[in-house]
Amino acid sequence: MRGERVTTAADIYQLGAVLFELLSGSRPFEGRGPDLEAAITTGRVRRPSDVAAGRTQRALRGDLDAIVLAALRVEPERRYASAAALAADIERFLAREPVHVRPDTLAYRAKRFAARRPEIVVAVGVVALLLAGYVATLARYADRLETERDRAQTEFVKAQQVSSFLVDLFEANDPDATRGQALSAFDLLERGEERADRLAGQPELQAEMLGVIGQLYTRLGRFDRAEPVLRRALGELDGLHSEPNTNVASTTMLLADVLQRTGRHGPADSLLLEAIDWARQAGDRALEANALNTYGYSLLAQGSYAAAETAFEEAFEIHSELFGDDERTAHSLQSLAIALEQQEHFEPAESMYLAVLRMMEAIDPEHTRVAHTLASLGRLYVAQGRLEAADSVLGVSVELHRRRYGPEHVAVGLPLNELGMVAARRRDYPRAEQYFRESLAIQERALGPDHAEVAVGVNNISYTLIQQGRLEEALPLRRRALEIARGSIGDGHENTGWYAYNLGYLFEQLGDLNGAETHYREGLSILRRALPDGHPMMTSPMAALGDLLVRTGRAAEGEPLLRQALEARTEAGDTPAAIADLQSMLGGALAALGRDVEAREMLETGLAGLESAIGSEAPLTLAARARFEAFEVPGRLITSSPSRAILRAGEPILVAGLVRCDEAPASGTGVASLI
Repeated sequence: MRGERVTTAADIYQLGAVLFELLSGSRPFEGRGPDLEAAITTGRVRRPSDVAAGRTQRALRGDLDAIVLAALRVEPERRYASAAALAADIERFLAREPVHVRPDTLAYRAKRFAARRPEIVVAVGVVALLLAGYVATLARYADRLETERDRAQTEFVKAQQVSSFLVDLFEANDPDATRGQALSAFDLLERGEERADRLAGQPELQAEMLGVIGQLYTRLGRFDRAEPVLRRALGELDGLHSEPNTNVASTTMLLADVLQRTGRHGPADSLLLEAIDWARQAGDRALEANALNTYGYSLLAQGSYAAAETAFEEAFEIHSELFGDDERTAHSLQSLAIALEQQEHFEPAESMYLAVLRMMEAIDPEHTRVAHTLASLGRLYVAQGRLEAADSVLGVSVELHRRRYGPEHVAVGLPLNELGMVAARRRDYPRAEQYFRESLAIQERALGPDHAEVAVGVNNISYTLIQQGRLEEALPLRRRALEIARGSIGDGHENTGWYAYNLGYLFEQLGDLNGAETHYREGLSILRRALPDGHPMMTSPMAALGDLLVRTGRAAEGEPLLRQALEARTEAGDTPAAIADLQSMLGGALAALGRDVEAREMLETGLAGLESAIGSEAPLTLAARARFEAFEVPGRLITSSPSRAILRAGEPILVAGLVRCDEAPASGTGVASLI
């Protein structure tokens, strides 16, 4: 269906399809025509046990489901390596031995051994029961009172400490204690940290409270305060536990979440993989799913969309198995839809968003998850150009957020920002500015002036001002967005790179080419650290800097940047106009270097491509024609480029405020999105 090379992996897939039908009586996929093709190419295969019924359904659950699904993986490299490997796993199942596609846990191996040798298990069990009963009889009365006394005393002390902690926080707003000054949420959390210092003699309880405080700091966007608190909590727990422990895994996941939100994806991923492993060893599948979900968002932020999809899919399967159609399952399904949306698999993503809405509306039609999902669905419609549909669902999302949270809650800012995106797509810049300003006002009141989410709003307002020709008004906003990002999420986060690039664009519009070059270089440097090699989003700053260098007499330096950007856009399958624009710019660089044969080919190809894609009078086409005419008339130089007029050749970037859907507060770590 995809037209790719056929290998023996296709045979494994077909064997899996045959095995599915033999076991369940049905085929792996439903539907016809485009629906069937979409189901196959996106890997939305059912489990055999989902299709079968009664005793057959119970028999298929577990090993046989896992074997069939492994053979039917949409990625060839994730299937069985050979037919022999598939056959060997089936033989292991028939022999009641552990199969290789299931996690090799002690509990699983014990279960398979019990199925193979029930007589030994029964005998060992009888002996163990006799011994245990004998020992228990001797020790029961001696230990029971002491154990219960110690347990009750420990729980009583813990309850006292928690009660005292909470009372202390509530008394923090006593006017006699605060001299009439109301304390903020940050003040209360600082007081909580001080209170936790008094629990040095109870390290487990201390670590638990520090973990809660760190999580609250994260939700409030104070990553600078969350990180040291969570590191301290994890240090306490590491000293207490050498074996897999859910508290260690949970705190590790929280710390990794802070690191990935601030752009430190390498260390975050290492911690998340460790948390996933510890959760698995501890047998806490719910925690494993949560850690997988967090790992998926880290991969998503790095542009590893297929890997993120796999992590979200595993989380969804676990949540679905454990909890059925509840809010946790809906959350992981929505995360999976986001990964598909980022890969432009719009139809399956939309289907999943609608499934989340149906799932949540059966639980509570006004649940916050419904509001979040509507915002995500609106973003998808914007990406598809379905602006009327986007406007409609985002309007409903705003109203639902307001009813559920109140009109001034930080969560209301997300759909308002998305509505601004819709207006910008319609080139209704005054209306877009209004939405962005309303969103920003909410974010500033709720999060303070230096939060990363505030930088998103400031950036987007400046975009609308530029589009309205109000360049001088936009300049202080551009500077502020970059300054906030440097202080809140650091120079390792991609949004900081976009703000630097955007500031460079504005300097170029104002005629300050030195300032433009400085910030183009800064933005590109940050993005190269934050994004994987060859990421297509980096082509905009590369093209802007390369074109600027060519137009200022440094074609030898600009040409490699333009060539690299062209290769990335071509490989990513970008739009014909975007590719043709870069072909024209590269042709101009080659002409300046005296490589006339290559230059003519690129200039002609780029101009023809733009005329075909966007018409002969579009600004990019006019810029391409100017380059070609300059090449045809020796001595004529291009000192400015009309391509600055619209996106792709250097247009600033609008930034989406929130891609995370697991909490209400906006994180400010959303993916940058071209409008």
